[in-house]
Amino acid sequence: MSNDLPLRSYVHQRSLEIGTHLQDITNAVRIFIDVGLPAIRGTQQAHSSNLLKLSTVATLFSGITAQAIQFSIPHSGTALERVTTLLFFSSLVLSISAAVNSLLSHAWTDAPLLVLLL
Repeated sequence: MSNDLPLRSYVHQRSLEIGTHLQDITNAVRIFIDVGLPAIRGTQQAHSSNLLKLSTVATLFSGITAQAIQFSIPHSGTALERVTTLLFFSSLVLSISAAVNSLLSHAWTDAPLLVLLL
């Protein structure tokens, strides 16, 4: 029994130290919940808004390019006019892919936000 006294003293001393560390961790988590989570939510919402704006602009450019293709197809007699029509098609493909990419990014980044809000 007398050999257990130093061990008990050591364990008691370490448990007090661990208690203070756990209290510090608890305080840090509370601060993170009060300050960090609202900041993360705000940043995600701003990012989401930017992605929606990007998809809107890409869709607008797709419509403008589609109209330009409609006007250029009847006049595709020379090589320069064919190249111009080809460039319009390339622009249409790139603007549609930018819109789809933006919508996919929006859906991907909003998924964790929905989980946090639940």
